[in-house]
Amino acid sequence: MPRWTCPACGRTFGRSAQGHHCVPVRTLDEFLEAQPADLRGVFEAVIDHMGRLEDVVIEPGDSYLMLKRSRKFAALTARRRWVRMWFILPYPIDDDRIQSRSRDNDHSGVAHFVQLRGPDDVDDTVRAWLTESYEMF
Repeated sequence: MPRWTCPACGRTFGRSAQGHHCVPVRTLDEFLEAQPADLRGVFEAVIDHMGRLEDVVIEPGDSYLMLKRSRKFAALTARRRWVRMWFILPYPIDDDRIQSRSRDNDHSGVAHFVQLRGPDDVDDTVRAWLTESYEMF
């Protein structure tokens, strides 16, 4: 699917002239270098998994990493001691690692929020959630 690129900030979107807040675009390397050393492995584990899928756009922002296909399907944000991962699925997940859930009207699904404290937290289950979310979009 063709993507539209904002001429002002360089971010890409699934729809032409998508409304958004322009933020400075960083390279993935710049984003990773700016992360706390003890959390960098979480981002790298997710990036590694996304590299095995097709058509994934990994878009770094100031404090977040967005994962897109035709639309945004997940995001990661660094906190002081952990990374908050958000992803969409069509149904609620019942798992102790899910910190919270909310109905996501933009995506007609359920947004799930997980705390990832280290790269080992990006296990087969988390990778499966991300893959399923990716496949929705």
